[in-house]
Amino acid sequence: GTHQALDNIAVRIHTAQKDIRNRVYQSTAINASFPILPGIKTYLPHLSSRPDWLIPKIKISKNRTNVNFVIGIPSIRRPVEIYVLNTLQSLFSGMSDKEKDETLIILCIAEPWNETYVTHIVGELQVRFHAEISQGLL
Repeated sequence: GTHQALDNIAVRIHTAQKDIRNRVYQSTAINASFPILPGIKTYLPHLSSRPDWLIPKIKISKNRTNVNFVIGIPSIRRPVEIYVLNTLQSLFSGMSDKEKDETLIILCIAEPWNETYVTHIVGELQVRFHAEISQGLL
């Protein structure tokens, strides 16, 4: 009686341990093969169907390299004013010549569906910040 009861308990413990090991293994195998981490598609699901929107349509770079600072500025269309122009003016006027030589500013106009607007902004940038674009700063 007592030995059989202990044997039954031992069998149940062994079975439970084996079940736990299998669950841990399966969980680890699934996570190793398919990690569930947030990615760009988590936050920007509309890009799944339009990967071409991640490729710049207009690039006016001088391919500046060997800089110490890179500043990325995202911008979208605003109903009243084009704030990014004032932002850039403020940045440029507050930088010394040495800082300008060591910096690259990347502007992302996040309006891939509105090429007319993007072209307008690029035109404004080329007029207002011709020197900064020529230097490769912008």
